[in-house]
Amino acid sequence: FAVGAQILKGLMSYVSMIAQVGLSYELVSDGQNMATGHVMNMSYREVTKYPSGQLGSLIDQSGTISQIVTEVGKASRAILMTLSYVGVMLLMSPLLTIAALVIFGILWIALSGIVKVLKQLSVRAIESEIDTWRWSIEYLNAPRLLRLFGTTEVAKDVIHEFRRKRIAAEKHGTVINAAILPVFEIITVFGAGVFLICGYLFSGEGAIKVVPGLFVFVLVFFRLKPQVKMLSDLRLEMAKLLPRLSKVGGFLRIDDKNFEKIGGIQFKR
Repeated sequence: FAVGAQILKGLMSYVSMIAQVGLSYELVSDGQNMATGHVMNMSYREVTKYPSGQLGSLIDQSGTISQIVTEVGKASRAILMTLSYVGVMLLMSPLLTIAALVIFGILWIALSGIVKVLKQLSVRAIESEIDTWRWSIEYLNAPRLLRLFGTTEVAKDVIHEFRRKRIAAEKHGTVINAAILPVFEIITVFGAGVFLICGYLFSGEGAIKVVPGLFVFVLVFFRLKPQVKMLSDLRLEMAKLLPRLSKVGGFLRIDDKNFEKIGGIQFKR
């Protein structure tokens, strides 16, 4: 039964992954097509409010929604596995299960500050990325003027500065993110050790019978850990994606923009 369950799990995971990949790429195409159509339907006065490089960057960013599908797909599998492991742990020892959930809860709360920092860094990164696109396209489309006025070095410095800001923000976020896994490992391993020691000390004369059960509990606990880590990663990824989606959402709004008119009637999207 156990072998069959593992095979079934592998097959279902593969089917889920294929569906997720297909949906993600479909959303990339639809999102960018929608953004392109959005620009083409704008009135001339509305389009000229945006530098061409900025429009190109916003259209490219419209495919970001596909990453949400990827993260939600991972989270749904992690939630299902988490509930399964927690159910097994409750059957083995409700008290130790509560203690394990408290440990994971503390980790979850501790990550809240990191989530805020990553969100701020993501805002800086996306703004710098849009500016990099903007000035790169603006300057690269005017090679004659740059050389006529001798401003090629100025243009290069402007592009490099915005690129440097984007890379610095992404680097800072990556360094912070890299520190999460070691901390997660240290706390969970320490918690598993506490479970074994406390279980042995409080079991008294029945320690010989209790310890094997504790080892099985710790084994399930360690199988639960990657699922909780995946849910934690979802928070961090959403903190980085939401600023991008906010930029794209503001760009795709139609109530604050003017669109072309056909035969005196405003174009209906």
